[in-house]
Amino acid sequence: MTAMALALVPAILDRLASNVPGITAWQDWTRKPENAGEILVFEAFVTTGVSDGHAEDAKLAAYAARDVLAQATPASGLGEEPCMSMLGAALLHAGISDEIDELRRQCLVVKLSKTNLSIRQ
Repeated sequence: MTAMALALVPAILDRLASNVPGITAWQDWTRKPENAGEILVFEAFVTTGVSDGHAEDAKLAAYAARDVLAQATPASGLGEEPCMSMLGAALLHAGISDEIDELRRQCLVVKLSKTNLSIRQ
């Protein structure tokens, strides 16, 4: 799965950049999008349970991220682990961020177990 993401995420972000003029994106989950063309990106670990496909898992992850971000102090499922962010590199590669700190920024990681779903859709 990681190998697929290393190819797919940059391709998706490149496509967004070419189709949405002026798009910007970031990983800092304390900064909420306020305008059209602004995107907060996050990672998702959707585990267990029967999969209805990647699109359905992505939808469930988006709902879970919404719930995490609605908390008074949202926290990443990864904790405070330092990292070299491949997602940040993909943002820079696509040209939808010019903040070099994206390479070191921790992103929001949403962990979702389909066996314990309590997501409000």
